[in-house]
Amino acid sequence: MTYKPQVGDTVECVDAHASWRHTKGQRLVVHSVSACGYYLRFNARETLEQNGCPAQRYRVVQPASAAVAASATALTTQVGGGHYKDCAIQPVEFIHANGLNFIEGCVVKYVSRWRKKGGIQDLKKARHFLDMLIELEGKTPDPTATVTA
Repeated sequence: MTYKPQVGDTVECVDAHASWRHTKGQRLVVHSVSACGYYLRFNARETLEQNGCPAQRYRVVQPASAAVAASATALTTQVGGGHYKDCAIQPVEFIHANGLNFIEGCVVKYVSRWRKKGGIQDLKKARHFLDMLIELEGKTPDPTATVTA
């Protein structure tokens, strides 16, 4: 049984003909399918009489359901470079999973990327954040300390 094109599927033209406007190998997204399933439309302005294309001239290359599954997520997309993409674990995932605070997270971030992005400058940034953490934690009273009068 062959898969019939559905709305949202990406199809490829496999049988071009001079009377049809698509070329062999051209890929299109199905906008609508006729009630009989024989004609496909590729945009809202087409009518079946003018531009409906026989479905057998196309093969499905990506079902709509696969397109949704393959879409990028916030964790698989990086804006502004690729210095985290090669990490076995994204720094943000490590930071989140371990409940690290902002300063601790910055240390992880800079140490994770220094070879691919900022070099020694990133290590200096990591050290700066460590120094800030030490300074801030030094000002915090130790809850286990005993108070003497």
